[in-house]
Amino acid sequence: MARTFGMGSAITGLADDSAAAAFNPAGLATIPRAGELQFGLKTANTASLDNGDQIHKLAKGTTPASLALRLGTRVGLSYQFLELRSASTIAFDDGRESGTLKTSVNGPGIGLGVRVSPFVNIGLSLNAYRFYINDGEYTRVTDGRPDMVVRFNSNGDTRVAGTLGALVKARELSYGLAFRLGRLWRARRTAIDPSTSRVIDEGTTFDVRSPSVLSSGIAWQPELRRAQSFLLSAQLDRVFLGGIEASPAVGIPFPASDYRMKSAFEFRAGGEVTIPCSAAGPATAREGPTDCSSAPASIVNRRARSSTKVPTPSSRGSSRPRGRATS
Repeated sequence: MARTFGMGSAITGLADDSAAAAFNPAGLATIPRAGELQFGLKTANTASLDNGDQIHKLAKGTTPASLALRLGTRVGLSYQFLELRSASTIAFDDGRESGTLKTSVNGPGIGLGVRVSPFVNIGLSLNAYRFYINDGEYTRVTDGRPDMVVRFNSNGDTRVAGTLGALVKARELSYGLAFRLGRLWRARRTAIDPSTSRVIDEGTTFDVRSPSVLSSGIAWQPELRRAQSFLLSAQLDRVFLGGIEASPAVGIPFPASDYRMKSAFEFRAGGEVTIPCSAAGPATAREGPTDCSSAPASIVNRRARSSTKVPTPSSRGSSRPRGRATS
């Protein structure tokens, strides 16, 4: 996974290691070794936003964690664990509403890559993603008195999503195309008056959606005598954010149009050079801007009487969680 980040996640047109299971499963048929295991670990850290919100990122494994096996010269298989939304806790307090929100979307899966001709490979990977709200609660204060406590619960909703890919490899150039299907998960919101235990919201259903993404990439790896490896890779993603829709709600002074998102293009590029430097082994350097935007999602309410809008970090940046209800 360190290589993927070092290349700016411009992997669709390269896909020559077990990370192909997540980005372009067609590359599973081209991994140079008979087998490959890939995993990593991210350390915990805390960040503060300009509005005072705190984001606590927990120590966790990197995505994808994958095991890839090549069967003969035409078939590659993988078992992987992917995260669309890594476990992070957002703590917020604006003087009127305060609380925390911890969510994650992840799950295991399998992948298959097949070489259909000397130059063309196709592949498919399937993952069972589960949506978790491990900690979701906030308290609203009016005139110095807490008048509402809101809780969120996902009940471990699980959906199967897939990535379909194709990879064409010539002598020095390779071209890749991949489509990742977006999915929608359901969760519930409840609210009570803490002073009287009166139920304000018995259970409002809201949705979390990950958009579909179409990626096309190209990689160039010239044959050089003095360097063991040199490559450049570029990728263009079409993120279908327009598929995330908000619903109007009574009592909320903001129209649904304020939360609409437009589909957008994202460009990535990276490079890698490996130079033999000593008997101990070669040294490898990678460089590429990365935009951790593979899993934008937005939570929107589907009921008409009350509304919950809990944005999660997307390709446009990070937002604070918010929820509102009408008594």
